[in-house]
Parts: sequence; C-alpha cells; structure tokens
Amino acid sequence: MKKKNPATFRSRGFPRVQNAHQFTKYLTLDETNNFMQSLATNYPDLVKVEQIGSSIEGRPINVVKVGKDTGSDKPGIWIDGGIHSEEWIGVSTVTFMLNKLVTEYETDPKIKNFVDKANWYFVPVLNVDGYEFTHTEERLWRKNRRPNEHLHGCEGVDLNRNFDYAFGDREEQSSVECCQQDYHGASAFSEPETQAVRDFVLKHMNDMKAFMTLHTYSQMWFYPYSAKRGSYPEDVEELADLSKNAVEAIKAVHGTEFRVGTPADILYAATGTSFDWVKSVAKVKYCFGMELRPKMGAFDQGQGFVLPPSNIVPAGEETWAGISVVADQVIREFAH
Repeated sequence: MKKKNPATFRSRGFPRVQNAHQFTKYLTLDETNNFMQSLATNYPDLVKVEQIGSSIEGRPINVVKVGKDTGSDKPGIWIDGGIHSEEWIGVSTVTFMLNKLVTEYETDPKIKNFVDKANWYFVPVLNVDGYEFTHTEERLWRKNRRPNEHLHGCEGVDLNRNFDYAFGDREEQSSVECCQQDYHGASAFSEPETQAVRDFVLKHMNDMKAFMTLHTYSQMWFYPYSAKRGSYPEDVEELADLSKNAVEAIKAVHGTEFRVGTPADILYAATGTSFDWVKSVAKVKYCFGMELRPKMGAFDQGQGFVLPPSNIVPAGEETWAGISVVADQVIREFAH
C-alpha cells in the first residue's frame, strides 16, 4: 500500500504542524501521547491535557479536555478507550473522535455547538502499561501490569472488574485467580488506573452527565447494569430509548448493526465494571458501554481484537454518529 502524504492541521494564529494521526495505522502509546500534546499546543483555546494519575509502571494517565470557556458551568461528557489493552480499535476510535471534535470546530456548526455547550473528557488509553505491552511483547494482553513475584505470566488485574460495584460478588466473568484474564484484583480500586477514574469522576460528578467506555468486540451497545440479569437502574427506559436511537445512527453510516441491552442480558454478567460504578455511585445519568466492530464470531481465537487498520476510519465515523446522539441529548437536557 502506497504511503499517504502526512495530513496537517491548522489552528488560527498557530503555525501549521504535522498531524501525528493519519488514521491508517494503530498508534503506539508514545505516538498517542504526542498527538494529544500537539492538539493542546496548537489549539490552546480548546484543548488541555491533564495527568489524572500514574500507572503501576509509572506512566502518566492523561485526560484530554475539549471545551470552549464560556464563563458558565457546562455538562461533562467522558469517553475512554483501552481499559483492556488488546482492544486497539477502541483506542483509535477515541482518538479519531477527539481529533474530529477539535479540528472541525471552526467548520462544522454541530461540532461547534458540542464544544461550546459541553466539556468533553477523552482518555484514549486508560490501561497505559498494558497497551505498551501489547505493542512490545504480547499483542493480546488484556490486564494491567500489576507484578506477580511468584507466578510469571500471571501479572495484571482486569481493570474493568476492579471498580467498587458488586465487586467480587460472583465469579462469573470475574475471577479471584490471578492467572485468569478477568482477575478482579486484591480489592476494589486496588489499582492506580481505576483510582484515577474514580477520583476524576467524583471530582466532576456534579457536572458529569454522560460516561461512555469503548471496548471490542461484538457490536453491542450497553446500558447498566452488568452484574446480573434483569438488573436495571430506575431510568432504564430512558437509557434504552437513547441507546436504540444511537445504534440507528450507527447503522445509517456504514450499515453496521449493534445489539442493545445490558451486558448481563445480551452478553454475560460481570462484576466491578466501570460504568456500573459510575451510574450507581457517582450518579451520572447517561452511562453506556460499547463493544465495537467486528461482530461476534467474525474471527476465531480472539483475532477479532486484531482488526485491520482499514477499519479505523469507518469505526470512528459510525461510533461518532452514535455518541453524537448522546451528546445531543445531554446538551438539550443540561446545557444552559
């Protein structure tokens, strides 16, 4: 494949710089961090990068805030990817949407309204150590890199089992065994990565109105709760209706079909998940999880995680369409 010329972006009053993200390949951790910093440098009126914690191995966990200072309180929208480190398309999709929101601010009225009326918080890579490990050592590594001095190869905690909602209540898809892929850790919030999310969300809980976490794969749109079948928040009908509208918007882009429901109802039960905790404890109204493309059964033996880079742009485009539906609702309901 012939290499494309480097794309560029421009912010009024700032020099033209090379865009680190071509959307033709999956970025490393360093490339992702450099891209976030370049946006902050070249769009200082829109973008700020904040370190919200450090990983087990001492790497910064960064959140990128996108928002126009209007002098008044605005609703917050959180989007993260890469809590499971092998899920590269989730990382690239968050980065794609971040880039779109910033670089199209001056040319797209809808995006301008999104940025003017809400504060957006992007975490492209939450599991920074694990993501680095998938690029250097083991492509399908899932957990963080919590050391295990006694059992080599059994390092790590599944960060999406480490939140304090129904933590360890059941062993289905949440294990007490450290060598398992879904090991939930020694205790709830035992890991610095989940502590960083907890502390940031609680700090902003009065303004945070949407929390969305991106995973792969199986093309599903989730609303809470994950811990057991038939368990729902009181406003489940609102969440379900908005979810259906979002997946209709997703389908309209490339024909990709998503199922809608709770993880426990349409996939499997899991305890200690991030969006369950955010919904139940931090009381954020619109909490959703997504399993992005490909569909279930498209690949064998976990190869659905190894999605060709040609999927980066279409996955970003369709996911943005779904998230835009949520953003529209947040702004209608909460923006002044």
